[in-house]
Parts: sequence; C-alpha cells; structure tokens
Amino acid sequence: MVRYNPAECGRAAFDSVVQLGITPTPDNFAIWYEYHSGLNPELRHLIDVLLTKPAHYDDQTMAAIYRKFFVHARERDALREASDRMQNLLHEVGAMVGDAGNGAREFGSVVRDTSRAFSDGGVTLTALIQKLREEARAVADRSEAIGQHLTGAVERIQLLERSLDDMRQDAATDGLTRLANRRSFDTHLRDIAGKAMNSGEPLMLLLIDIDHFKRVNDTWGHQTGDQVLRLVASTLASSARTSDFVARYGREEFAVILPATRPDAAMAVAERVRRSFEGREIVARTSGKTIGNVTLSAGGALYDPGERLTEWVERADQALYTAKKGGRNRVILAPAVPASMAMAASVA
Repeated sequence: MVRYNPAECGRAAFDSVVQLGITPTPDNFAIWYEYHSGLNPELRHLIDVLLTKPAHYDDQTMAAIYRKFFVHARERDALREASDRMQNLLHEVGAMVGDAGNGAREFGSVVRDTSRAFSDGGVTLTALIQKLREEARAVADRSEAIGQHLTGAVERIQLLERSLDDMRQDAATDGLTRLANRRSFDTHLRDIAGKAMNSGEPLMLLLIDIDHFKRVNDTWGHQTGDQVLRLVASTLASSARTSDFVARYGREEFAVILPATRPDAAMAVAERVRRSFEGREIVARTSGKTIGNVTLSAGGALYDPGERLTEWVERADQALYTAKKGGRNRVILAPAVPASMAMAASVA
C-alpha cells in the first residue's frame, strides 16, 4: 500500500510548481499533488518522462494532463451526486404517496368510529354529518398539499433526469469535436463486435490520422490546429451512415466503426474523405491566411469473429502505420487474419 503525508505532498507540489515555473492554477497544483502522492503510477510515469524535457511544461501540456487524469473523475463524481439526488427525490415521492394512503386510512377509521358511535346512540345524525364533513375537508386539504408536493417533486425529477442525460452525454463526448470520445469508443467497440459475431455480417474499423499535425500547430498555432480537428471531425461525421460510429480516438486520430460493411466499401469511404482534404485549401480563421492542404492517412481492418478486440485495433493501427511509413496521404487495408491465427483465437 502506498503511504503518503498529505501535508508533505502539498508542500512538494507547491515547490514543484514554483521551481519549474508552471502557472500556479488549482488544476496544475492538483497534478503535482497527485504526482507526489504516488497514488497514480501512470501519471507519475508521464511526469517523470516530462522531467527529462523541461521545455515541455507549457500550459497546454498541463491542461492535457489534467483532462486525461482528472476530468473523467470529476464527471463520475457529478454523475454520482446527481444519481443520489434522484434517489432522494424518489424516496420523497414514495413518502408522499404513503402519506396520502395514511390520510385515506385515517378517514376510513374516523368513518367507522363515528358510525359505531351513532349506532350506539352516542352521537346525533347532525353531529355525525358535521364530523364527516370536517374529516373529509381535512383529507381534501392534505391531498391537495400532497398533490402540490408531488407535482413539484415530479418537476424536479424531470429537470434532474435531463441534467443526468446531459452529463452522461458530456462524459461520452469529446469536448472539442463533439464526436464520441475514446472511452465511448471502447464501449461501443465491444457492443458492435458482439452483434457482428451474432449476425455474421462483416465489420470494419478505420483509424484515420492527420498528417504532420504537429507542424500545423507549431506553424499556425493551436487555435488553427483545433479548427483542423473540428473540420476533419465534421467531414467524417457527415460521411458516416446512421449505423456507423465515429469517435476521436487520440490527439489527431479518429476512428470509424462500420457495421455490415465489406472492406472495399469501407476503404472507399476512407479514400473519399482523404481525397476531399487532399484537394482542399484551408484558411485559418484567426488570421485569414491560407495554410494550404492538410492530408490524411488511414488504416482499415476487417473484424475476424472471435478475434480479440485489442488485436483487431492493433491490425488497423499497423495498417495506419504502414500508410504513414509509405509516404502518408494514403489508405491501407490490413491483411486478413491467417486461418491458423483465427483458429488459435477461437480456441483461446
């Protein structure tokens, strides 16, 4: 078990921020506090790598680290809090309904008691009617109040439900491109692959990467780089069918899952998108200057039923690497899984 002293971690985080000249924001402090706590090995390894490259402590790098390690946790906390509030509201509604039932039972008890007293001669008919009127009015008043409370609770539940839906959508969406994010991609990949195994229909995966994207950022700035990312994202989304799944897979990398699609059709889609950028001049919105062409490379792989999903993605990634190594601005289809490997996978 990792043991750490919160006070010492806080002091060490403060010292790191000051000594490395990092902007002293709460987010950056959280990154270095987590680093010194030693509780997140992945973050610690990443920071250790950065420590060998002091020039990389810019605000954008720190923001990317925070998004990677902290934003999803914050989203999970928000969803958990909203879910708890929903549970409390539902319990509140249940209690109200119970109160309404208690009121009806209480009225019934009064009717029985008063009727018994009338039969025994202990109360006059006039008094009986008056007593029943008073109790009926009390029940009506309680019912009206309960009804108003119920209406308010239902409205709050509806608002909270919409808020939960929005949060779930945000948790599954890339903030910049509004495509599905990597986490959502991983979830859908399993679901779609399972359906393909049951149906026997072909399933294709495309990985698409923006060529020399770092050069775009370094030459024209990150705002223009973001513009290019959004342009690629919107082009892919408009090129996809309703059954396809498009996601931002990495920094400048995108993924498209195409159900019920043969390799030639999937590669035609990738080729069409590639050509649309090859012949397009992009103008930087911030400066109005033409930055020239942006090209794309793509790798595709046909899912082999029973194949491990990591191996399927790896084959698509290897095809993308081949496209990059072969000169970029091209589309490559991964070789089919050899029969011997497919047999081994199915046995495993």
